[in-house]
Order: sequence, then C-alpha cells, then structure tokens
Amino acid sequence: MALDEPQGDDIVETVNGIQVAIDKRVEEHVKTLALDIQGSNLVMTGIDSCC
Repeated sequence: MALDEPQGDDIVETVNGIQVAIDKRVEEHVKTLALDIQGSNLVMTGIDSCC
C-alpha cells in the first residue's frame, strides 16, 4: 500500500469519495479487502491470505 499517483496500468476506482489505484497484479487478492480505522491504526480486514 502506498500513497502515490496512479501508474499507467493501474485500475482506478472511487471508493467513498476517495480515488483508489489498484495494481493489476494484486487485483484478485484485494477484491474483498476492507480498511478500517481502529484508534490510530489502519487495519486491513476481509482477506484470508496475503500475496
């Protein structure tokens, strides 16, 4: 995960008003991914394994 501008072949979507760029190489792995803020932590949920 990075805070960066989308690259040429990224998939770009808007989620809750925020532009998100997804690398095509990891698209299948992050389809069910959810980000949650718990206190001051950013937590990834909804995935069983990592790429």
